[in-house]
Amino acid sequence: MVVVPTENARAKSACHFRLSEEFIVHTVLGAPAPIRRSIPRPSGQPLDRCHWTDFPVMHDTRGNLTVIEGSRQVPFEIKRMYFLYDIPSQAARGGHAHRALTQVFIAMSGSFDLHLDDGTGQRTIHLSRANRGYLVRPWIWRTLDNFSGNSVCLVITDQFYDEADYIRDHDDFRQLVHAHPVAASRP
Repeated sequence: MVVVPTENARAKSACHFRLSEEFIVHTVLGAPAPIRRSIPRPSGQPLDRCHWTDFPVMHDTRGNLTVIEGSRQVPFEIKRMYFLYDIPSQAARGGHAHRALTQVFIAMSGSFDLHLDDGTGQRTIHLSRANRGYLVRPWIWRTLDNFSGNSVCLVITDQFYDEADYIRDHDDFRQLVHAHPVAASRP
């Protein structure tokens, strides 16, 4: 069984948790939280929730065109986009995790490496194609480096900026992940 808040839990005065496809438990805000020790961690590692996302390419002699639409090519409504550019070759960006934010990283130009850490395992992804992104879920520490000259990294997110969503200290992140494994394993 996995406890996951439904999409509109924040917008309502109650919080819904999906325990499986068959059951919905309704908990009024302020009521005691479910006991975490009774909820087994889902199979698979949190890094398994991160994956490549290929975007369609319309080939033309005048140049290629790729379209990215929210809830179509990315599995969420797009709330924010930003891009990193003019990055010195030895610089590193990121160096944090998010509690709720999901992101798609795309190398619009050039290339870079995306290092992911879920508190128990690590993975490095090399991004170099503008029609392919890498989806990173919450509770994953991310760092970007190895930027090629003139690289541009586009990031698409499912949330507006919220400083409270950031975990900026890696030791704190590891402690939080090990203290709350169910939260860290949510999709």
